[in-house]
Amino acid sequence: MFCGILEEDLCNMLAKEGLSSKHILWMKSIPAIWPDSARQLVRDAAKNAGLENVRLVLEPEAGALFAIDKPLNLREDKSTEKIPIGHKYILADLGGGTIDICVHEILEGRRLCELHRTTGAYAGGSRVNQEFDTFFVRLFGAHSFDDFRKKFTYSGI
Repeated sequence: MFCGILEEDLCNMLAKEGLSSKHILWMKSIPAIWPDSARQLVRDAAKNAGLENVRLVLEPEAGALFAIDKPLNLREDKSTEKIPIGHKYILADLGGGTIDICVHEILEGRRLCELHRTTGAYAGGSRVNQEFDTFFVRLFGAHSFDDFRKKFTYSGI
């Protein structure tokens, strides 16, 4: 519903400029390890929300495209305005649920060359939290863990 409202507002703004929703390319980032069935679910949800021209982008690539023209601080004595052409790097997207890792090279025209396909696993921050909880229970017992959770639960946003 939110996407439909957002698209309607954007379409109204575009119409004032003589453009239409066909001029909008919606980019939705997704974890690299998602199977085709999950990707199709996102495409279907976008279509049901009334969005046309939706392109799915893997999260590591979205991060790379965002950062490609940002200043790069390598060390105090050596920095550059942009990642130089020919530079190769490892991008690690450490999210809440997944970790995605890939290797790119910067090409002419600020394009990316994928040197190693994105790989990943369910090992993000949520998994780390889960493993910590399991370790805490093994170390101190379930009762102590319950007390800990009651006293130190993060309220969130």
